[in-house]
Amino acid sequence: MITENARPGQFIVAEVLSPEYRQQGVIAEGQNLTAGTVLGKIDVGGKYTALAPAASDGSETAAAILYDDVNATDADQEGLVISRLAVVNGDLLTWPDGIIEDDKADAIAALETKFLIVK
Repeated sequence: MITENARPGQFIVAEVLSPEYRQQGVIAEGQNLTAGTVLGKIDVGGKYTALAPAASDGSETAAAILYDDVNATDADQEGLVISRLAVVNGDLLTWPDGIIEDDKADAIAALETKFLIVK
């Protein structure tokens, strides 16, 4: 069986193309993330990390979506994120393992405040 990884931006249904909406961000060390990962943003330092609903450092709130794969296993890495004004396919997003529906609904609501609409 052949498994294809997510392609860069394949989750995007529509977006406003502007440099302010696709931007470089620092992905925090210790993660190997795929395109479409829902991200939180750590309050201190402003690095992005996979959404962590149980955290209390800012990463519990959905802030952006990772555009392409980023391997930050050994060190912080630059990555392209979609931070606002896009419509995305919710079936193609990567959520934390075991996320409960209430936390997912909260994350979707947080993304909507940035005009990132999950369909």
